[in-house]
Amino acid sequence: MALPDDIEILKALVREKDNIISMMKSQLSWTEEKLRAWELRYFGRKSEKKRDDDEKQNRLFDEAEANATGVETPVTEKIVVPAYERKKRGRKPKIDTLPVREVVYELDDQERACPCCGEARKEIGEERSSEYDLVPAHLVKIIHIRKKYGPCACQGL
Repeated sequence: MALPDDIEILKALVREKDNIISMMKSQLSWTEEKLRAWELRYFGRKSEKKRDDDEKQNRLFDEAEANATGVETPVTEKIVVPAYERKKRGRKPKIDTLPVREVVYELDDQERACPCCGEARKEIGEERSSEYDLVPAHLVKIIHIRKKYGPCACQGL
């Protein structure tokens, strides 16, 4: 490409090229901004928490603070919250003032006898469960006790 010899024409060509370059730079920055917004939308965080990237955006709304002179910032006091005590897990105890009736389930002597030696097996524990029964005009707590038996000393079974 042959360039003209006139200096004014060359200056006009350089200005035209500079205008084209600045226009291309603005289009490139707009495209990069659009790409960044698209990436944040699809690959970024989904919460609305404040991020460092938002600092540019947030500065737009700080004009009043930046232009204010002689205004003191308010001093905030720290609020001390007492330690939190967790509630105990499990069932809450039921009413203890009710009359109690215990029902004991035991094996009779014949079923309690050891099959090999015939000696009575000893008691090794019990299971307890309780239920509430509504008898007309008052409430009664019934405790069911199921006796458990272990092997006898003969170790035959």
